Parts: sequence; C-alpha cells; structure tokens
Amino acid sequence: MRLADRSISQAASLFIFSLLAKTRVSTEIFFASRTSCARLQEVQPFLKYPQLIFLLIYPFEFFFKSIKLTFSIKT
Repeated sequence: MRLADRSISQAASLFIFSLLAKTRVSTEIFFASRTSCARLQEVQPFLKYPQLIFLLIYPFEFFFKSIKLTFSIKT
C-alpha cells in the first residue's frame, strides 16, 4: 500500500470514528469490525477500502451535525 493510500485510509478511519462518537453509536462495533473480519464479514469489503466508507458517509456529515444540534437544543 502506498503512503498516500495509507494516509487516506487513516484519515477516513478517523473521520468515521469521529462521526460515530458524535452520533453516540457504539464504538465497540467499529473496533470489532476493524479487528475481526471473521465475526463481522459484511464489513470486510469496507475494511479493504476504507475510502469507500469515507465517500459514502461524507455527504451525510452535515445531516449528522444537524441531528446532533437538534438533540442538544431539545435537551
């Protein structure tokens, strides 16, 4: 894996982790998917290509932020 590919995949992983933390989704699922392909085989294609997750989730970043803002206003 080239250095550029590795840095993109690391950035995508950090971005996904931050989204999961912001939306209070269980981060244990995220870590389990990163460490054990055998237990969560449906995540395996995304483990090979983390950029794919980044491209799928990135357009919804504003949506996640607006949900968080709505929850913080209501509470």
